[in-house]
Amino acid sequence: MLMKSIGDAVNGLIESQVPVLCLDTCDFADVVRGIAEGNLFHAQSFLQMRDILDLDTRRFQPLITYLVRHEWDQNRPGIRRVVEQFLVQTANSILKVADARRIGGLPVSPMDLGLFDASLAQNLVELAEDVMDRAVVLERDDSCVARALERVMSQQRPSHKNQIKDSIHWEHYLELSRRLMAAGHSRDLRVFVSANKADFWANRDTPQIHPDLEAEAQAAGLRFFGRLDEALRELGL
Repeated sequence: MLMKSIGDAVNGLIESQVPVLCLDTCDFADVVRGIAEGNLFHAQSFLQMRDILDLDTRRFQPLITYLVRHEWDQNRPGIRRVVEQFLVQTANSILKVADARRIGGLPVSPMDLGLFDASLAQNLVELAEDVMDRAVVLERDDSCVARALERVMSQQRPSHKNQIKDSIHWEHYLELSRRLMAAGHSRDLRVFVSANKADFWANRDTPQIHPDLEAEAQAAGLRFFGRLDEALRELGL
């Protein structure tokens, strides 16, 4: 995990000309909590990214802001607890079904009832951190933070509910993309992914960028995806 200013990140990315994948905090959180929410596509996508980067670090560059790392460190214990509680509840439910089958005179198939395994939650945490460790981390840029604060003051999306963190991510990624575009980096190689439906999606069922953000994303040459697996396919990964 390398900490870089936006300018230094641009210089490195122009030299390598690799696809740039900007990630939100929720993308990392969903690697772990996805199992409790009924989907594993984030975990599968992170496994795919880690495997690709292990083979060839030049295939693409994951990128996060300094605040993504901070939010992840803050929220990781709570996310892990949610998954562990889900695993305990699931294991208990399966044990009850097995007991009911016995009572009802039905055969109980041999099965592994040890579904609660603390290592599963930890392994998912480590998968998220494996990708994070391979990311370039954008240092705090005071101009970007100031613009994010302006969004809060004017209740402009993604700070339409007076929260600043998503705007800090957004402003750093916009600035990075603008500078890359000016330096000749291909627009097709720059994407931002966020599973944050409330602040970035057009609506909760449409994983496209909200109309309020579309014009500035286009002006910066930054493509948006609500689903990580779709972004990876678009980048040829």
